[in-house]
Amino acid sequence: MRITTLFCLLCYPFLVIAGVIPENSRIIFHAKNALQSSVLVNTNPYPVVAQLWVDEGELNTDPEQAVSPFVVTPVISRMDPLKINEMKLIFSGEKSSLPADRESLFWLNILEVPPVNKNPATENEVTLSMLTQVKILYRPESLETNSHELLAKLDALTFSAKKVNKNVLALTVNNPTQYVASLAAVSLLSQSGGSTVRSNPTGTPNFTLLPKSTNTFQFEHIQPSARVDEIEYFLIDDSGKFFQRRQHVSVSQ
Repeated sequence: MRITTLFCLLCYPFLVIAGVIPENSRIIFHAKNALQSSVLVNTNPYPVVAQLWVDEGELNTDPEQAVSPFVVTPVISRMDPLKINEMKLIFSGEKSSLPADRESLFWLNILEVPPVNKNPATENEVTLSMLTQVKILYRPESLETNSHELLAKLDALTFSAKKVNKNVLALTVNNPTQYVASLAAVSLLSQSGGSTVRSNPTGTPNFTLLPKSTNTFQFEHIQPSARVDEIEYFLIDDSGKFFQRRQHVSVSQ
């Protein structure tokens, strides 16, 4: 299965934006393990230098200042074109430092630096580095589950909506579970799915909800006459697959 996946990535690099692609879209780190291995593939037609580190998702934090209970190796490596490199994720902290009754979320950062073109075609040509972030879900032993059970648990998410003004609606999502909930493509529907009122909240929100947490998203430019009574969204499981969901929601004034 791993070989098939990586072969597809090598053959179809246009399916993704970043050139250095992880084996999976998320890493489930099981608490019973001290180390887990995975691979990266360089889909670029040129070599890159890849730098890896783990943090809590702070985009403006230097790798040297990142704090997490994980160490990833190799920290820096050269990746030849269309080649695969192995990486190892090591839990170096104390298990007692993380909650045993819920998942914890960290992020694997993959910074790819392409070579500098010494003979640019134009004076305006620039070389850009690409940063990719991948979720690391630390799962305590007591929470081990399969994909089917995980989706059933995440169906406990609740939604409530409130009119902020005639053109803005706030949707509050509550995650009462012990698991990190990843959502995508949240849409407001009118008259039980008859039409889409607004797809995706304003801005670029993080659709990841920590266990036992609540988050609110704002949808703007809604027609005052629109009757929102349902939402549509997708749950993402451990393997990165999307599962469509719909729920009724009432809107308070």
